[in-house]
Amino acid sequence: ALNTKQTESTQIVTLKGDTIDIIDFYNETKKTQLSSAKASVLLSIMSRVLESEYGDKVTDEDVQKRYDEKSADYGDAFVDELAKYGYTPETYKESLRLDLLMDKAYNVVAEAEITDEDIQTQYDQYFPTVKAQVLVFDSEENAKTAKEQLAEKDFATIAQEIGQTTVDYEFTSESTDLPATIMEAAWKLDVDAVSDVITFDDAATATTYYFVIKTTAKETKGSLEELKDKMKEMAIEYKKEGAEFQQKVLSDLFKKYNVKIKDEAFGDVLSEYTGVE
Repeated sequence: ALNTKQTESTQIVTLKGDTIDIIDFYNETKKTQLSSAKASVLLSIMSRVLESEYGDKVTDEDVQKRYDEKSADYGDAFVDELAKYGYTPETYKESLRLDLLMDKAYNVVAEAEITDEDIQTQYDQYFPTVKAQVLVFDSEENAKTAKEQLAEKDFATIAQEIGQTTVDYEFTSESTDLPATIMEAAWKLDVDAVSDVITFDDAATATTYYFVIKTTAKETKGSLEELKDKMKEMAIEYKKEGAEFQQKVLSDLFKKYNVKIKDEAFGDVLSEYTGVE
């Protein structure tokens, strides 16, 4: 419970050029669907700091565009869909704005930190469009038998026999249709070559699968010089996804804006952000 001696102007957090006081906290909590008061305080801090640093980089048009993208599949029912999660169109747009501000922060820092080595690594891991036929088995014995049968049968026939509905795949190194190791193996095969049985351990289901693949076509990979801009963009996106990177970006911003927690009840709100009190 709040201290009865506290007033609407009692400060919870201070930061450069701003404060979050009791009435701010109350208004913010009313708008959000966060169950934790501490999470609401953290959300308020993030919003204030990001607005101060990048607010002029995210326009109302940007927010509306993202809102329209999110609502496209729902049509007139979107408002009702938002209500299921406790949002109004206005509060949802505020949430989208915060998402865009965070993305801007991550993008600015990632772009500044990307090195030629990062770009080279991205290039080494990248491959363009590959077309392949794929058979999947739950036993190594069955996979080996199918591999032998390919001398007389094609992939589609064996797939039909084992009840596999999809045999033809098209992907790049960025796709998620198949395990990354399987797609990479297909890229490394010569066109029309058939792989040995490839073992894949699915950690999510604790299941082992056995693949036999045939690469039917693949694009030629351009040189690093030709693909450098694309590789840089991909390296930036990859860096932005890192949890430690995101945490450091916010930590540095909190320090820059001299964020201080004044109410001991919220003393550990920023504990995960190194160097912030």
